[in-house]
Amino acid sequence: MRLLGIDVGGTNIKYGVVQNGLDNKIIYKNSIITEVVKGKEFVIRKIVSIIERCKQNYDIKSIGIGIAGLVDSASGIIFESPNFPDWKDINLKNELKVVDLPIFIDNDANCFAYGEYLLRNDKTIRNLIGITLGTGIGGGLIINGKLYHGNYGFAAEIGHIKVVPDGRRCNCGQNGCLEAYSSGFAIEKKSKEIFGEKITVSSLYQMALKGNRKAIEIFKDAFEKLGIVCAGLINLLNPDIIVFGGGLSNMKDFLLIPVKKVIQKNCYKKLYEKVKIEVSQSNIDSGIIGAAYLIHSNK
Repeated sequence: MRLLGIDVGGTNIKYGVVQNGLDNKIIYKNSIITEVVKGKEFVIRKIVSIIERCKQNYDIKSIGIGIAGLVDSASGIIFESPNFPDWKDINLKNELKVVDLPIFIDNDANCFAYGEYLLRNDKTIRNLIGITLGTGIGGGLIINGKLYHGNYGFAAEIGHIKVVPDGRRCNCGQNGCLEAYSSGFAIEKKSKEIFGEKITVSSLYQMALKGNRKAIEIFKDAFEKLGIVCAGLINLLNPDIIVFGGGLSNMKDFLLIPVKKVIQKNCYKKLYEKVKIEVSQSNIDSGIIGAAYLIHSNK
C-alpha cells in the first residue's frame, strides 16, 4: 500500500510516495516550484498534476496534504494561509475531488510533528512538540501518541504566543507574538534596524559564523525568546521531547545553546531534566511522511 504525502509551501511543493509499513520509507520524492503569484487555481492544478502522475506510477491508497495556516483537518477547509493570500475559506478537499481518492488535509507543522513522531519509532516517546522555524513559526503537538488538534483544529499556534506585551507587530495583526521576534522574517527585519539594510538569514548566519558580534546578538535575542515559550510549553505539557524543524533549525550552532539556557532558568527543574531538546535530522522528509500518514493520525 502506497501513500502520497504533499507539503505545499509558498516557494516549493515537496511530495513523496511512502510505502506504508516499510519503516516509513519514502520510495520516491520530488519538489516543484509553487508559483503562488499565478493564483489559487494554478496552484491547485499543480497539486492535481502531482497526484495524477504519482497515481500512474504507484498504487496510491490515499493522499495527505500539509499547508501553512488555519486548517480544519476534519472538513479540509483552509480558512487562511500566510503563503496563499487568496486562499480564504477554501475547501481543498472539494477542489481536489477530481482525483477520486481519499484526501486528508492538515496544517504543515502538524504534519512535521507527526512525521517526527513516526520516524523516531521510539516507544519511550509518547508526547512530542514539533516547532517549525522558517519565514514564520508553526507548531504541532503529539499527545499520548496522537496528533492533537484542539477544539476547532487550530491547536499549537506556537508562533502566536505572546513574548512581549504590546511588542512588535506580527503578521497575524497582533502585537508581541513569538513570530514577530524569532522567525526568519523577524530576524531579517531586525538586521535592517541594526545594519541599516535588510540582510538575508543565510547571509546573517555566515556573518555570525565568522564572529560578527551584531549578527550573533540578533540570533541570541531571537532564540532566547523562543526559549521562553519552550519553557512555558514544558511546564504546561511535560513533553518527552521538543523537536525543531524548518530552515532556521539548520543553524543549531546558535539555536540550541540559548534555547536550552533559557529553558533551564524558566522551567520546573524535574521537567527540564527529563525533556529532550533536539533539531530534526529529517526535516523535509518529516513533513512528507506526516502528511502521508494523516490517514492514520486519529485512529
